[in-house]
Amino acid sequence: MLVLMEKKDRAHAIAVLDQMGLNQIADWIKALPDHKWERMFLSRWPTLAKKCGISETE
Repeated sequence: MLVLMEKKDRAHAIAVLDQMGLNQIADWIKALPDHKWERMFLSRWPTLAKKCGISETE
């Protein structure tokens, strides 16, 4: 079964971080403005962002 997931989904990134036990980072993402969260997440934690499906190249 193939499940397609939309990239850049804030709720998915938060859920993945919560599953990894990184609740403080998830809370930080929740508090960020909608128009800035992706860029800030990528700049501070690029490896975590990639694991959450967020990438620079779109």
